[in-house]
Amino acid sequence: MEALPPHIQAIGGIPVCGKETFGFESADANLYYNATFVLTPLARTLTSTLTLVQSLASALGAHPICP
Repeated sequence: MEALPPHIQAIGGIPVCGKETFGFESADANLYYNATFVLTPLARTLTSTLTLVQSLASALGAHPICP
């Protein structure tokens, strides 16, 4: 992500949840509820961008962490 242009505010992230099945029949509106969502911002990522992404993860019901 460091190779991206400086104006791009990249944040890596992965939810620690999932299913062993896929397709529309496996959709679950509560998949992220109470799941840990690990965020990995770059050193150059603005605090405001990180705050926005944390808010989005929280809106899904997840618990964002940034180690």
